[in-house]
Amino acid sequence: MIMEFTKRTTPLSITYFIAAIVFTLTFFTSTALAITEANPSEKEKGSFDILYWEKCGVTGSSGTGTPSTTEEPTSTGAVDESGWAFPTVAGTPISSDYRAPNRPGHQGVDLAGPGILGQPIYASRDGTVTHSGTASGFGYWIVIEHDVDGQIISSVYGHMSGDDLMVPVGAKVKTGQQISRVGNQGQSTGPHLHYEERVGGVNGGDRKPVAVYGQTGNTTPADPADPADQQASTQPADTSAADQTSSCKGESGSKTPVTPVNCAEANKSEDKSKFVWDYLRGQGLSEEQTAGVMGNLAHESGDPTFKKSTDVYEVGGANAGYGLAQWSFGRQTSLRDAAAKDPRGLTDLCFQLDYLVEESKARERRDGGGNEWDGIKEQKTIEDATYYFEYNYERPQPGSTGARVKYANEYMNKYGSGGGNRNV
Repeated sequence: MIMEFTKRTTPLSITYFIAAIVFTLTFFTSTALAITEANPSEKEKGSFDILYWEKCGVTGSSGTGTPSTTEEPTSTGAVDESGWAFPTVAGTPISSDYRAPNRPGHQGVDLAGPGILGQPIYASRDGTVTHSGTASGFGYWIVIEHDVDGQIISSVYGHMSGDDLMVPVGAKVKTGQQISRVGNQGQSTGPHLHYEERVGGVNGGDRKPVAVYGQTGNTTPADPADPADQQASTQPADTSAADQTSSCKGESGSKTPVTPVNCAEANKSEDKSKFVWDYLRGQGLSEEQTAGVMGNLAHESGDPTFKKSTDVYEVGGANAGYGLAQWSFGRQTSLRDAAAKDPRGLTDLCFQLDYLVEESKARERRDGGGNEWDGIKEQKTIEDATYYFEYNYERPQPGSTGARVKYANEYMNKYGSGGGNRNV
């Protein structure tokens, strides 16, 4: 159960402050996430909007929807003089401008209007699909790489449903070919298409999208939106294509190897522990750190397979704790509030894992040295990672560290590359 404890019970290599803090109830605010200016009431309530994760798994993931067999352009939007096509239905208004004065960090343009949900999304230019799958903030995205007179430009399309991804990684697409449908997934306050163009590839710098504004900087096909009358922004300013790969780099600078998590398959599995392992590794944790977190979750939920852990109350307790991490009291309330906004639902394994990561990024660790998530990444051994997560995130009564470490070592022996209590 998530609460406070007063002393450590196992000698470890890292010394933490000994706290004599009575059980503390805290409502955490969404400091790690931007809340749009369109929802000031949400800011006042301190609500926590969950992101749809798998930052490090998106490069190799592929679309799950019906493949597009269109051979000829189908876009109803105008094609700019340089060959760029409007990425959705012609005349769709701009709901949030590119780097608007009130959103200088908005690196793309949002297109939205009445009836936009489910409308076609078109490839803005001939190219090759480099990403098609889940992505932080976007829910799901597609990225297409274009060779424009020897210069690489990537177009980015965000907030679709996974079932609507029509092109897999590696597919060759034509200008105006339908690649998906407009959705409302991820960090979004209403159905819309978020569209970007990036110079030099998906990690390159953003530019004012030619497919929407044209070479002259005006909107195409017909200046449908007056900036003074734009709708409320539909995507927080800190979500962009550049964010999707920047946090996937470890100390060596190489991307963390990860098996993308199939959440639907995980929810049906009798033993979910390998899915949890792959998910946490995909968030950039080392094997030792992953084992330490999982050791805590196994002890908290009472089930090392996590078969029913997402819908279980505290075993033998007063029903205070709930779910994978046994969230309790105010933290459980925040969990349920986030689940009410999430189409996956409260008991979905990936929802609860997403929530755990984002909550730990929003909470300060007990030594005041930063947020809890960054702290877990500093731990070098299984024992240290287990104790750190217990002391900072779970905060139970003393006496259970040994059991948590035992679970952690079992996961390392089962899924680690070599087993044992190794350094990173």
